[in-house]
Amino acid sequence: MPSLLVMERIIVSAVAVFAGIVYLLAALRVKRNGKGSASARAATAAFALLVAGLVALRDLDPVIGYSLTALSLVAVAIADLVRDERARVRRIAALAPRPVAEVVPTLWIVAALVSFFALVPYLRLANERIPASIAGACVLAMAAIAWRIASAPTQLTSANPATERIREQASRIRKSGMACVLACGIVFVFVNFVNGTLPAIEGVERFWGLAMFILWAGLWVWTSVYVKRHFHATPVVSP
Repeated sequence: MPSLLVMERIIVSAVAVFAGIVYLLAALRVKRNGKGSASARAATAAFALLVAGLVALRDLDPVIGYSLTALSLVAVAIADLVRDERARVRRIAALAPRPVAEVVPTLWIVAALVSFFALVPYLRLANERIPASIAGACVLAMAAIAWRIASAPTQLTSANPATERIREQASRIRKSGMACVLACGIVFVFVNFVNGTLPAIEGVERFWGLAMFILWAGLWVWTSVYVKRHFHATPVVSP
């Protein structure tokens, strides 16, 4: 029967390979439509596959490998944010005022920040302190990115401001929501992965393992349903 460490390496390697394939396909898709950074996705795909190889060859600890993979996913979000910020100078903002950030995306960001507390018990464990710190940094970075996306000024590019405003708002809310889902997902996988490697699980670890699954799954469903219902039902105004 495979040892626990061997199973850990198999799981992390599989996750990293999956991430590599997903981001490689995403790089090809983005290269065609131009909506994002194709080079950042290609680099993340290559890095994830490298991590998979290092973990499989026993040159990298599985938990560190997972944390580094999560960090590379954050790098893609940062690259997209930088790209959007640079493109901002070529756009015009709507004159109509709006809140700094809408209520629902703000609640998603709060949920992402709550997931950070699930890492606190692991920061007390010597062997898990570094990977837990990396995962925590990823969560805070994704929450900051989500806030920047949600609170960014409205940017219009087309000759139909009414239609463009609806599309821009939908895109902004979807991106901020997915950033929060990713943040919670990073913590959910980390907590449950580490729980499976600990010799004994205390009540607090068991609680956060279940709580993070509920938070991650619930947030994913909420963001998907909210964007679909709210914006697909919004009428498009013709010029």
